[in-house]
Amino acid sequence: MQQEATQPGYEGAFVEVAGARVHYLQAGSGKPMLLIHGLVGSSANWRYNLDALAQHASVYAIDLVNMGKSQRVEGLDATLRATANRIVAIMDALGLAQADIIAHSHGGAVALMLAARAARSASRASMRMSSIRRGCSASSCSRRRTPTAAPAT
Repeated sequence: MQQEATQPGYEGAFVEVAGARVHYLQAGSGKPMLLIHGLVGSSANWRYNLDALAQHASVYAIDLVNMGKSQRVEGLDATLRATANRIVAIMDALGLAQADIIAHSHGGAVALMLAARAARSASRASMRMSSIRRGCSASSCSRRRTPTAAPAT
């Protein structure tokens, strides 16, 4: 893993997965939590939520391959199944045997596929199917809308 300088409160780094450099932000300690952004998004979508979530968990906000600061791979299989398989590979590379999953938009569809295909990796899938609004912290968003939690099977 290669570290990079970022905003206070979280660290950015890269991990190698199937020949591609995958960027992620990490903050906090405790039970692992993986954040999956929406289509054409990035880990930066979670920047207003990271500090609040990191008070309760070890949070990893990833950039999906071909998005954010992650490597661009020509001809990448972008199906939900292939993307979910890459999430499992990312978790393995980060040493995460299990994690709570929080996702929004397209990331929610990826998380559902992840839960269906790799139940060993998700103890609870929490889907946010709306956009992250500027200035919306984890606590203020949760007061307005409670995410749906579904046990992975």
